[in-house]
Amino acid sequence: MTRTCRHCAAAFTGGSAHCPDCRDTAAPWRVDEAALARACAHLGIDVEVRVRRMHGRGLRGRYHGIRLAPEAPLDPAVIATMTDDELAALMHHHITIAVRLTPEDASRVLWHELTHAAQYEHDSDAYIEGYARERAAIRAECAITGEPWGTAYRRISYEVEATANEGLHDDLHPLTLANRRCTLKRIPDHPFVVSATNGRLELGRLQVHGERRRREGIREARRRLTARA
Repeated sequence: MTRTCRHCAAAFTGGSAHCPDCRDTAAPWRVDEAALARACAHLGIDVEVRVRRMHGRGLRGRYHGIRLAPEAPLDPAVIATMTDDELAALMHHHITIAVRLTPEDASRVLWHELTHAAQYEHDSDAYIEGYARERAAIRAECAITGEPWGTAYRRISYEVEATANEGLHDDLHPLTLANRRCTLKRIPDHPFVVSATNGRLELGRLQVHGERRRREGIREARRRLTARA
């Protein structure tokens, strides 16, 4: 689905209100693709890994499993005729990381979720069945002891390994880069605030996006300057 970015008016494909470039500018971090490739090689991950940023105040990160790319054929008869290499080229590990995290925290969480991707890829049946079995056992213990699930789930063996691998951020290399945030600089004796990153004009808390609102902002600025004189 083709959309128009609400910020820069560029056409793009996706479900967001903003194009990838504008989302990248607004986020405090982005994935270092070269470092991600090295991390996959270190963990023995052969399937492509795709990382998306997620909003909200809940989870810091999540591994969603292996998914087929949107361009993959949906007809089972067509998929049955594809070779393993052709099918593997259309598959990817899907990981989401919270956009609110700092670059350092995002890197550690990404190492954590990459470990789950490696666990799944190396033996998906053992991962799914083993995780579910340990999860059920620990939940049953929590019902008796009253231990919060937010801390108890970390005793799952797969989580223990993933948490330990968060230290690879320091031991090997980080997986994210810091974005130059959209810093605001105020012009002396001028009611506008100008964004140093994207050139947007802001009047107080009013963000001036479209041409009509830009003209209204300019008129308001002129009115304030005239009144001040």
